[in-house]
Amino acid sequence: MMNPVKRRYGLWFWLGTSVILALNITLWLFVNQVEKRFVQELQARLSVNSRALNALVDSDALTLLTPEDNSSAAYLSLLLRLQSVRSQDSLQSIILYGVDGTVLVAAPEILKQQSRAIGKDSLFVKALRGRFVTTRPEKVAGEWFMAAYAPILDVDGFVAGVQRIETRAAYFETLSTLRERLLLFSVINFVVIGLIAFFLFRMIDRTLRYQVALKDSEHLAQLGTMAAAVAHEIRNPLGIISGTNDLIRKKYGQREDALFDYIPDEIQRLNTLIHNFLQFARTPEMKPRRCDLATWFGRIKIGLPEEQARRLRTEGLEEAGTWLCDPNVLEQVMLNIIRNAFEAGDERMPVTIKFRVSKQKLIISVVDQGTGMDAETLNKVTTPFFTTRETGTGLGLAISQHLMQVMNGRLEIRSRPGEGTTVTLTLPPLVPGKKEDRTK
Repeated sequence: MMNPVKRRYGLWFWLGTSVILALNITLWLFVNQVEKRFVQELQARLSVNSRALNALVDSDALTLLTPEDNSSAAYLSLLLRLQSVRSQDSLQSIILYGVDGTVLVAAPEILKQQSRAIGKDSLFVKALRGRFVTTRPEKVAGEWFMAAYAPILDVDGFVAGVQRIETRAAYFETLSTLRERLLLFSVINFVVIGLIAFFLFRMIDRTLRYQVALKDSEHLAQLGTMAAAVAHEIRNPLGIISGTNDLIRKKYGQREDALFDYIPDEIQRLNTLIHNFLQFARTPEMKPRRCDLATWFGRIKIGLPEEQARRLRTEGLEEAGTWLCDPNVLEQVMLNIIRNAFEAGDERMPVTIKFRVSKQKLIISVVDQGTGMDAETLNKVTTPFFTTRETGTGLGLAISQHLMQVMNGRLEIRSRPGEGTTVTLTLPPLVPGKKEDRTK
């Protein structure tokens, strides 16, 4: 379940992101509406210009012109009219086409030599069929233009030619610049939001981890003080009981009674519980040094019962080489995990320990072939005093996890019923003099 503080910040973050996203979408819609309105106004203007030009063009004279005609009275008359309309309405150009697509008259006149016949798939064909059509605004040589094609009708209503009117659309340059800046603004917004969110949630996570670590430290300090007091108060009576048991045994030693062995065993079990409790409550001082892992593991193996030592299998131990760590603390962690692995599996099943170094971290995996654990047990297995065994203290994995945190490492457990358990230790080099950060 997500932490309430993180959930509250997350809610405000997504609310702010939604507002900025809505603002950007609104601006985009506004620019599109402005562009659509400008296009409509240009289309209306070109339509008016087209009707006015139709009234000035003599369709009968147009049919008499040829592409090579540059000096006839009809040509010069139409050219003067086109130039007058172009100047009066601030048009970029006016071109009159014949029904075959060739240029008959153009203003400015130079376009007559530069223009070519229009293809069958162009807007010219639609105009030739009696429709008024316009192009989309286009940018040519750094300037925006929009053109319209309209039919030129004769007295009988037949198409005698096609006119093309082109006008400047300078405000589309402004719209284009606005669109580019809006896109840049949107990108910057989301980059900034992403960075803020990343650092904010990272800061929140670190703050929450520091709070948890601080509470754990305070809890462990209180627990350590209490443990020391309780251990002192319990060990004194245990010593008295042990001494009394020895005296009684000497006095009644002639009789064989299992009670004399049961009492020392229970005293030893209580002393072990107290020792584990003190280990869990105290944070040991790290003494890092360069450790040869093969020699280190050999010492662990010698300390195990011979039967258990024979069941151990290793992979990658020689390749792991040396590592900077506190070998005594790491040995304590390994012994706890290895003992659990032996107790979880069949007496004939091997326990495999894999060593490897990856990304400047030592990774040790302890794999058993035992009965495994279900999800509920797996979630509780590192909880102090939780155990599934009658004689267990429930502190072995809790102590191991605590010691791994002190060494800036991680303890991870993967297990499924019937598939065994894998405990993985991930340990960075323990730098001498560096303060441990248990929030990692």
